[in-house]
Amino acid sequence: VQAVDNAPRGAVLVLSDGVHVLTSPLVLTKSLLVQGERGARLVASGKHSVVIIDAADGEVALLGVEIEQRGSDGGNAAAPGASDTSGAMSSGGYAVVVRNGVCRLLHCGLSSSSSGCCFVSASATAELRCCHVRRASAHGVLVSGRARAIVSHCHIQSTGAAGVEGWGCGGAGGS
Repeated sequence: VQAVDNAPRGAVLVLSDGVHVLTSPLVLTKSLLVQGERGARLVASGKHSVVIIDAADGEVALLGVEIEQRGSDGGNAAAPGASDTSGAMSSGGYAVVVRNGVCRLLHCGLSSSSSGCCFVSASATAELRCCHVRRASAHGVLVSGRARAIVSHCHIQSTGAAGVEGWGCGGAGGS
C-alpha cells in the first residue's frame, strides 16, 4: 500500500508472486499500471472490497493479477441497489469496485464469496479483457448508474446472479 501511495502518476508497479493479504481495501486514486508476476494474488477476508478504483481523471490498469474476496462467513452479501453510487464499499466484498475514472483489467482473475466480482458505478468505465470471473456469490460484473463496462474474451462462470448485468446504466457490452 505504501508503494502505491509513493508512486508518481503513471508509474508501473510490479506485484511480486505470492499471496498478498489485505486488511483494508487497496484504493487506487491516480493513473497507475499494476502488473502481477506469475502467481501474484491480492486477497481480502471480511466484508470490504479488495481493490477500489477512484481515479477521477485517470486510468488504472491491472495486468495479470488474481483478486480474491474470501468473505467472512462465505454467505451472500446483498448487491447494491440501482441508486447506489457509493462504490459498494458498505455492501461488502467485491473483488474490484470501479467508482471513478477508467479501469482496465487484463488477464486477471476475479472471485468473491462475499458478493460480486466487479462493480462499476457512477460514471466510471471498466474494461475487462481476457479475464476469468468466477465463484461469485452475486454478479460476475454489475454495472450501475451512468457507468460503462466492456467485457471481451472473458470466461464468466459460477456466479450466484447474472454473469454481466446493467442496472439503469450507460451500458454493458462485450464479445
